[in-house]
Formats: sequence, structure tokens, C-alpha cells
Amino acid sequence: MHTILVVDDDDQMRQFWTDVLVEQGYTVLTADDGAAALKLIDEQKPTLIIADIMMPGVDGIDLCLSLRSAETTAAIPIVVCSATQEAIIQDECSYTAFFTKPFNLQQLLSLVASYTPA
Repeated sequence: MHTILVVDDDDQMRQFWTDVLVEQGYTVLTADDGAAALKLIDEQKPTLIIADIMMPGVDGIDLCLSLRSAETTAAIPIVVCSATQEAIIQDECSYTAFFTKPFNLQQLLSLVASYTPA
């Protein structure tokens, strides 16, 4: 069973992701900012992280940088979702994949499946 951490400051987006991913058979953890996510990651070691970029406090860029700088979390795939264009954050954040909001759900689920093999 794969565990996916969803990090987004929007309650509705976290609930949406939880509903969609649980329906696909994943265990889902949620955090409303990067600081809460880092704590969960230390405790749970998710298979994949889906994170929003624009969040108060520890944002998605800082989260990516923190994860990539630690040996124990550097290899965790990070999919970032943002309304901001990818080129703006491309050099700032070492993410695995990027989706612009609004996104195509089927494409994103295919991407999630590719990082969570059976």
C-alpha cells in the first residue's frame, strides 16, 4: 500500500485529493503547509508528495528544497501543482513533476500511478 502526502493550504483541495486518491486505493496524509508536511514526512515516510507551491509559512518551494537537502527524503518524488507558470519556479524548486492548475485529473492520476508501482 502506498502512502501519498497532499500538502495544500486550501481545505477543499486537500479534501478533493483525499477523496480521489482513497478511491484509487492509496493511503492519504494531508498537511496545510510545508512545516506540518515536514513533521508528517519524518513520521510516516510517504511514497509520493503532491504539494501546492503558494502557501503561507513554509511554501512548496521551501518544502522541496528541505526534502532534497536531506539524505532520508531526497529521493521522494514530489509533484507540484500551482496556478503559477512552471517557468517561474522551475529553477527554484527541485520537483519531480509539475502540473498547472486547473489540471487534467486523468493525466495527474497516471503520473501518480507511475510513481507508485503495484
